Amino acid sequence: MKIYIKSLFIFLFSLSAFATQTDYLIFDRPEDFMDGKFQSAVLSSKGKIYTGKELKPTEIDATAVWSLLELAEEQVLIGTGNRAKLFLYNKGKLEEIFQDKDPDRIAISELALGALGEVYFSVIPKSAVYKMEKKNITKLAEPNLPYIWTLLPLDKGELLAGGGPKAGIILIKKDGSFSKILELNAEQVMNIIPAGDNNYLATTARPAMVIKFQLDGSYQVLYSFTQEEVRAIKLLSDQSLLIAVNQGPSQPPTAGEPEEEPPPSQETEEPQAPPPPQAPAGRAIVFQLYPDRGLKQIFALKVGTIISLFGNEKIGFFLGTDDQGRVYQIFPDQEETLLSFDTGTGRVVSFAGTKQEIHWLGTAQPARLIKIIPNPQTSYFQSNTIDLQIPARFGNLTWKGIGNIKFETRTGNTKDPDSSWSNWQEVKIKKPAPETGGISSPLGRFIQVRATWTQPNAEIHQIKISFQPINQNHFITALGINIPNSQTRTSSNQRTSSPNQSPASALKQTQISWRVDNPDQDQLYFELFLRKEGDQNWTKIASGQELNQNQYQFDASELEDGWFRIKLTASDSPNNPEPVSFQTEKISYPFLIDTTKPELEFKITNGIISGTAQDKTSAISSLEYALDEKKFQPLSPLDQILDDKIENFELKLKGIQKGIHQIRIRACDQADNCQVKSKEFNLQ
Repeated sequence: MKIYIKSLFIFLFSLSAFATQTDYLIFDRPEDFMDGKFQSAVLSSKGKIYTGKELKPTEIDATAVWSLLELAEEQVLIGTGNRAKLFLYNKGKLEEIFQDKDPDRIAISELALGALGEVYFSVIPKSAVYKMEKKNITKLAEPNLPYIWTLLPLDKGELLAGGGPKAGIILIKKDGSFSKILELNAEQVMNIIPAGDNNYLATTARPAMVIKFQLDGSYQVLYSFTQEEVRAIKLLSDQSLLIAVNQGPSQPPTAGEPEEEPPPSQETEEPQAPPPPQAPAGRAIVFQLYPDRGLKQIFALKVGTIISLFGNEKIGFFLGTDDQGRVYQIFPDQEETLLSFDTGTGRVVSFAGTKQEIHWLGTAQPARLIKIIPNPQTSYFQSNTIDLQIPARFGNLTWKGIGNIKFETRTGNTKDPDSSWSNWQEVKIKKPAPETGGISSPLGRFIQVRATWTQPNAEIHQIKISFQPINQNHFITALGINIPNSQTRTSSNQRTSSPNQSPASALKQTQISWRVDNPDQDQLYFELFLRKEGDQNWTKIASGQELNQNQYQFDASELEDGWFRIKLTASDSPNNPEPVSFQTEKISYPFLIDTTKPELEFKITNGIISGTAQDKTSAISSLEYALDEKKFQPLSPLDQILDDKIENFELKLKGIQKGIHQIRIRACDQADNCQVKSKEFNLQ
């Protein structure tokens, strides 16, 4: 048996049938590592793992952190749902500084920093825009736009707002007055960013478009996508656009209907906000759109969606996803993508930081503010549970990389690790090669590997685990003997073929067949033996290649009469040396070889026929008589049952006319060897 496993997606290749040959589990591609867990570790699209940054979460009393805005070092604003609360996190202290009084408004969808340090934020649904100066918060405007997803502060205290459900872009002036600049043929406006020379870029959902517009309302569509929405956009230094699009069912990012406000004395559950903002489920792609060269795909998620985008060309662009709460980092000018953060939550919804560094993540389900800390004390990677299909013994773990890394393994026989699994056991380093160590974990079908390190420059390039699947026992599940066109028996009262046929020629074509359950498809060596009942020794009649078709035909006509058994042995020794090889055997039921007719004697006295039928090998199976030209009829023995090698019989003839008659007696044994004798008699 041979299983070769090359990745964590477990490709199984049946390369040969050697249970004792060493096989390997190899991690050296990004997809091999992807299903594992990462802590303060980064996975590169080049198949390397190296030290990342530490994540320090703070639980927020909300369902989601919809928006973040960094004000200063260790100071960040947190916009949440489902009560439209605004929090200030300041040097480790969390303070609620705002909650919209309208119970219908349940989420702070966007936070934006103005040119003079003022803060703007939008609350949905029944959108309102607020202005915050220091901790003084005032309502600036209530535009006629139920949902606002994006805010862009302009000069002179003005700002642009975009949203839906009828995609619109509104200019809000310093005094709170507003005017609609654009109403597009789409459902939502998702982003607005500056594009220089009094131009702006906006993205939409359903349909997914990128448009360029000016404040006078003129615009042009730069690109229309087949996906559901353009989730985010960034303008790069070469004037190309970085565009994140999502494909999925048409689910507008609405906040749902709030509950009616109850009487003051009645307690009710809090109204539930939707996932912030709800990205369509399905495949997500990041394109680079060149003004004169079209699209270039630079990143894709097979499952999940991109919810948020942060960064620049210097630090890379961070993609918040609902792919197990993972954050990917892309560099458009480099052919490398990083899995930078593994939050283990449902969604990464928001980011905050500076142009030089990312500092904060905001998540949903659960709602957390996550601080990003450089220079972690410890980093680790833990693989997913790897199914080898059958239990295996483990040998060495070999790794390629940089630095001192501690490896551990654990094994078990259930898909999900539980108390029946072994404890984590450190891989014991073998000298003189420090990159190779012996695995101490016991035999098991499932295995996990964990790598832990403290050095900031440590890297893992490859992990290779040697293992040997156990040799699985094989079983002979059926063994049968068939003599064509004959009546033979596997016991004294069971027929296996049609009656009344001579076995003389049939014995030359005696067919032996069998079935084997061979789970690991080992090459088997068969031997076939014959023994007469009552004897002690077996006689080999065939072996090796002549038995490879699970059947064998032999000439049984040369055997003496009697009851025999067949024994079949099967060994997987061609592939498995001692002591791991298995040999199994099966012995057939007795089968009969009988080529001799019974002896038959009888006499007739005064119309009474009496006699004896006798066979040396098998019991008399039938007695019959026929008078004159009539057909044979059953003749009962004196003891009323045909089960002995000697049977006596008597027949009183009644109701026949006087004169000369002929009587025929037929006796057959269990092999349908029949003896017929006839006599004439004169009935007076």
